Amino acid sequence: MLSREQIDSATTAVASIPNMDDLAETFYTNLFETAPEVRPMFGDDIKDQAKKLNATLSLAFKNLEKIETLVPTLKEMGAKHATYGVKPEHYGIVASTLIATVETTLGPKFGSDAKDSFEAILTLVAQVMLEGAADAS
Repeated sequence: MLSREQIDSATTAVASIPNMDDLAETFYTNLFETAPEVRPMFGDDIKDQAKKLNATLSLAFKNLEKIETLVPTLKEMGAKHATYGVKPEHYGIVASTLIATVETTLGPKFGSDAKDSFEAILTLVAQVMLEGAADAS
């Protein structure tokens, strides 16, 4: 699954984020600029969605050492996201936008090891969520 180095690098980066709620809101601003076609999938007030993202990220990063415990939750989320019109290609857009947002927020504190770790984690999360979406269809 994930190496000790990936887990350590990612959790150190997340711990350096000054305000996860702000990061989540900035992420959605960036996402809608990058992929305006996804904007209709969300309500007008993005603050609630940002809180959900924050909670999901917190849960995921707290459980990286036992990520297999998240599989049922992630599959369920994937199935639910499919009902909103989320397509497989959206996962890559979300991942790259989230990484870019964290990189902008942390600057030099977000080095290449942390970035690689985030990519590995988000790829794993996307794979499991896509399995859940496929299982539901």
